[in-house]
Amino acid sequence: MEGSSSKDYMLQEFDHDVFLQLYCNPGKYPSLYEELVLFPLRHAMQNIHLDIHILELNESCLKAVEKWLKKEENAPDCAGGAQFLPDLGISSLNLSVKEDFLRGKVKSIKKYDLSCTEASVPQKADCLLCIYMLEHVSVDEESLLRNLKAIGSNIKIGGILLASGVFNYQLFTIGEKKVNTFPYDEILLRRCMKDAGFNIIILETLKSKIDSAIIQYDELWCAAAIREREV
Repeated sequence: MEGSSSKDYMLQEFDHDVFLQLYCNPGKYPSLYEELVLFPLRHAMQNIHLDIHILELNESCLKAVEKWLKKEENAPDCAGGAQFLPDLGISSLNLSVKEDFLRGKVKSIKKYDLSCTEASVPQKADCLLCIYMLEHVSVDEESLLRNLKAIGSNIKIGGILLASGVFNYQLFTIGEKKVNTFPYDEILLRRCMKDAGFNIIILETLKSKIDSAIIQYDELWCAAAIREREV
């Protein structure tokens, strides 16, 4: 990735509405929705602790989540994700009420700077969720390891990182924009996780069946990893 740095990747901005229409629209692109949205959601909701701090890397995503929290008229529709809430005594409620329940569990939202070595949440978390971030903020093995260490600084020893990502990205576009990605594989992920102080206890993969002109990759992955030590 000549001429790139992890900071360059972190500062990439894109239109969040375009992203949602391309990759999170079950009516328009059902195969993309099934792989990229439902696969990590099912994994996360089996393990998630519902006391949520949201960290976003760019302004577009940050503003979209803020709109959702405030229930603004043009906010993204996230009700579909509410169907995967674990049974917390709310299984009989409709999706909109479950979505309100999820909103109530959000404790904070802020812009996340991976270059900061200090924890970014008010107190270190028992469980942290990281979805499709590592491949967009890393440019090589060194930065992948550094970013995992930065993420780990937000998690208690003994806490869990629930993460998902993409193995061997070849292409990712949003609208007319090609987005920078780092194509890593399972061997590298496991090595960097270990070196960052994590022990992977679950790693599920899903081979891509998508034939698309806007996104290409080999596999999706979802992992649960215990933070065992400071590094």
